[in-house]
Amino acid sequence: MVQVNDVIGINVILPLAIGVLWHAAMSDPINRDRWKLGEKVYRHIDDGTITKLAQGDIVCFSTYVWNSVYHHTLAAKIKRINPDVFIVFGGPNVTPDRKDFWERANGNVDLALVGEGEESFSQLLKQWPNIDVKTIPGAWTTDYFTNSAPRVVNVNNYESPYLNGFYDDIIDREINNGLAVQAVIQTNRGCPYHCSFCEEGIDYKNKMHWFDPDRLRKEIEYMAKKSVTFLSIADNNWGISDRDIDLMSWIIHCKKTYGYPEIIDATFAKNAPDRVLEICRKDRDAGTNLIRGVTVALQSLNDRTLTGIQRFNLIPEKQTQLIQGLSDLQVPTYTEIIWPLPYETYSTFLDGIENVISSGLTNWLSVYPLSLHPGTQLHKDFADQYKIVDQVSENQPSNDIVKETVRIANSSHWVDNSTLTRGQVFYTWLTALYFFGFSRYSLNFINRTQGIKITKLVESSIDFIENRPDSVLYSMHDRLKNWWSTWSNGYSVTDLSIFPESDTRHWSPYTHLCSWIQSDIDIFYHEWQDYLQLYKASHLARADRDGIVQYGKTYPYQGYQSMVYVREDAPKFDNLFEFSRYYYWWKRKNGWHRTIIINNNNKEK
Repeated sequence: MVQVNDVIGINVILPLAIGVLWHAAMSDPINRDRWKLGEKVYRHIDDGTITKLAQGDIVCFSTYVWNSVYHHTLAAKIKRINPDVFIVFGGPNVTPDRKDFWERANGNVDLALVGEGEESFSQLLKQWPNIDVKTIPGAWTTDYFTNSAPRVVNVNNYESPYLNGFYDDIIDREINNGLAVQAVIQTNRGCPYHCSFCEEGIDYKNKMHWFDPDRLRKEIEYMAKKSVTFLSIADNNWGISDRDIDLMSWIIHCKKTYGYPEIIDATFAKNAPDRVLEICRKDRDAGTNLIRGVTVALQSLNDRTLTGIQRFNLIPEKQTQLIQGLSDLQVPTYTEIIWPLPYETYSTFLDGIENVISSGLTNWLSVYPLSLHPGTQLHKDFADQYKIVDQVSENQPSNDIVKETVRIANSSHWVDNSTLTRGQVFYTWLTALYFFGFSRYSLNFINRTQGIKITKLVESSIDFIENRPDSVLYSMHDRLKNWWSTWSNGYSVTDLSIFPESDTRHWSPYTHLCSWIQSDIDIFYHEWQDYLQLYKASHLARADRDGIVQYGKTYPYQGYQSMVYVREDAPKFDNLFEFSRYYYWWKRKNGWHRTIIINNNNKEK
């Protein structure tokens, strides 16, 4: 059984789907007597493991957008070794809306299963080798489709893969190898919302079904006893029910009893600020520091866009309540916007970001390039309004057998490619100057005293840079602009890194930009003063510099009129690469790259 995930740094993600499917099938005594599980593949593999897969009777792939190309390539390699292996594909990326599925399969997939797969997979194993596809829910072949499998109404009918030992060997092996394990758990399935860009927003998944709380507590205690570092709660809306508050109390109990998990990763409920705040309050009161931040996902602030993608955001009063409550608890907030969604123009994009900042969401903003996936309502409604290209994902081993691709928007009816690129370049500079803090103090000061929007200031800084081709700032900007233009057209991008000996494929352009600035920080602020002079604020470049953690600097120190402290003690760095990786990649959402400045009256500025 195969469900490949990327290994990011030292973080290994357990393959939830194949564990659930295997133990659902083994709940049937007929299957339990007939079948034995061979390989469990959850990360990129070598040719020796591919040969082992080819020795099985059936190889099953749980396929997502991040592993689809890799899975098809593995299937082809397996079939070349042993054409008699029966290969099955399932998962969210397997849908009849993906018109090219069987063309991509190229004769290497014998059967696809559409929809939730517990009953389908169990029936397949019971019937094999004499399979009647018309009796298997969700069965899809080149010439037949039974319709999506019915939803699993009672999700508790099947055994837990965690409590039945499916992951024991994986966890022990990876921890012994010095890696950190991330376990994935669902407390429910389904989503009551219809966001059209999301695979979970389809009608098929609109009704929610709940796992038994006692089972969930046992699974979490199992993970804690096994020293699982990261607990990923794969609900679409964690905090949507009071059950989630009780579960948080149990996670805290396990953390205090066993020391694990260390971190919770979750997608929090979109319309339940009271419960989200209560979950965070329990964590802070217990001192367990499991929640490193809460995402206030907005995607867009353009009313026409939100209507078009069937999404709503929190009403302003509730959003203010949530933001202020999280701030009082000292829980960082993250914000997400997708660019460019339908009806979004460059002007509405900037207006949305300005609204994000003015609402108090000033810790971190992620702008995700739009990826249009067949099977989503967004793709059905708007694909003909976009030019879509396949972009190669860089987040995989350089010697891998295949390069995974994602389907990204190259342009839309509302923005051409140059404007789309401009938006991403703008976001990269905004991130460095404001969210990472290289000019946060001066931008806020000019905004407050002269009434100029933060976005307009960043826009004018880009114009300023583009009119100075002999500057270091221009050199940085030109490389960023070329990178984003190349990327958005689907071509392989050149490495932006100033660390040629280190693997930085997974870094974002803003991480590279901040690394450049740190490496030439004196030159950066020397040139940046000329921009600030346009607003009679060049003297604030010193305050800007105090506002960011500087490589090689000893803290605290006497800065521009005030003492400067780091927010969190960081490890000692042997070189700039380690510093940049820590602050601008690993901890980019924490806010720790910005300093605390205390004035003479011991008040934080």
